[in-house]
Amino acid sequence: MDKYNIDNTISDLIINRAKVNPNNPAIIAPDREIISYQDLMAHMQEVSVFLQSLGVLKNDAVAIVMQNGPEMASAFLCISASAISAPLNPNYTFEEFDFYYSDLDVKAVFLRRGDESPGERVAEYRGIPTIYYEVDKKPTLSFTEN
Repeated sequence: MDKYNIDNTISDLIINRAKVNPNNPAIIAPDREIISYQDLMAHMQEVSVFLQSLGVLKNDAVAIVMQNGPEMASAFLCISASAISAPLNPNYTFEEFDFYYSDLDVKAVFLRRGDESPGERVAEYRGIPTIYYEVDKKPTLSFTEN
């Protein structure tokens, strides 16, 4: 597989890198455990199965409402492997979230548990499944559905 082939998807690139150099670092963040390509590939598959269990399809948008950081990187890569990632600014107002959720036809929303974002209230108002993630030493998504 040509690493510069523009037809490769994000998941193709991660899977290829996991096969070639499984223990090389994929995501590094201060004061956090390193995520290897092998770990990222496994997590990507876990997120994909979870999204499929919610009925999220390849061409469905999934909003990611979180601050920039390793969890955002992990979420973006993992969700992009099985759906359309829609990162949204967690500082948006209720009205802005309402507009973007409608405009993007969002099928699920990833939020950090306890952030009390207007994005959570809009998802509830619209009946969109909300998926919460927890932060721990490894910047992957430890998630539960609301």
